[in-house]
Amino acid sequence: AMNGQNPPTDNVLVRRAVKSAIDTEAIMKAIGGGVIELHTFIPKGMFGYYDGEEFPYNPEKAKELLAEAGYPDGFEVTLTVPDFLSTEGTVVKSYLEQVGIKTNLEVIAYTTLLGKYREQGLEMVIARWGADYADPDANAKPFAHCRTTGDEATIKQLAWRNAYANPEMTDMVEKAAFIQDRDEREKVYIDLQKKWQSEGIFKALYQMSIQLGISDRVGNFILNELTQTPWELITLKD
Repeated sequence: AMNGQNPPTDNVLVRRAVKSAIDTEAIMKAIGGGVIELHTFIPKGMFGYYDGEEFPYNPEKAKELLAEAGYPDGFEVTLTVPDFLSTEGTVVKSYLEQVGIKTNLEVIAYTTLLGKYREQGLEMVIARWGADYADPDANAKPFAHCRTTGDEATIKQLAWRNAYANPEMTDMVEKAAFIQDRDEREKVYIDLQKKWQSEGIFKALYQMSIQLGISDRVGNFILNELTQTPWELITLKD
């Protein structure tokens, strides 16, 4: 995620350049497993998921966007990551520097990172986030809802922590939460994710995954979007 208020990442062209510079497949390979492809804030398997990507890996496009934004020679930024995401940080740093963005990698304890993050004190950050309930609103609010970056904000989650207010996306988040028609609601979330990818401050790197082995004797096994299982429904054959 990038700071949406401080230059140069307050410039949408720079944000698009950063997104185009990062190869998420290389990140997943470096991690070595346990993750799957994801380019948005709604995870695969959850209602409203969008499988497209507005700014995929394209280093030449990244350089063009930087030049268009007025940074033909790139710029310097500090990328802060928790110690358990140091591999991701190292890979992202290498790809940013390939397009001219000098990246100072800061690896710190997660508690220290959270303190800075909650005070809008980071230039660029890699972190993890999970939905609290099995509905797209659970992630739409933290990732896309922020009407003001000031202390008066009512929701101070991820968009606010990165000092990024987008009234149009905020309106879409609030609208989608109360739409009763399933198809209409899904369309709003798809449009929101496209706008989020195109204009926003985030670049989704991957989605965590799990692998399960289930015996043929087990019936009615259900795994929901939050990897939760209603154990009372499970049956066992003799």
